[in-house]
Amino acid sequence: MNILSLLSVWTGLVAAVMAAIMLVRRSLLGEIWFTIAIYAAIFALTFAGMALWGLRKEYSRDESVVGQRSQCYVGIGLAGIALAIAYGLFFRTVQ
Repeated sequence: MNILSLLSVWTGLVAAVMAAIMLVRRSLLGEIWFTIAIYAAIFALTFAGMALWGLRKEYSRDESVVGQRSQCYVGIGLAGIALAIAYGLFFRTVQ
């Protein structure tokens, strides 16, 4: 399960960085950048959900389990930030 939590963090980071780049450079707010950022955030949420689902019966305070859960929470946070920025930019340009 540790690969899913690790993928969650990295895809969330990719989504957040792409959303931040779109925020700074409005010329990159194209269809392909927006699509990749949204899909990366959705994949980060999916990976985190799958990893947390796999760890739902692990009640131990083992460092590896705690670390995997922390990676999932960070991935969810980064994906949420990326989605908020991307959709905020999208709705701002549509109006």
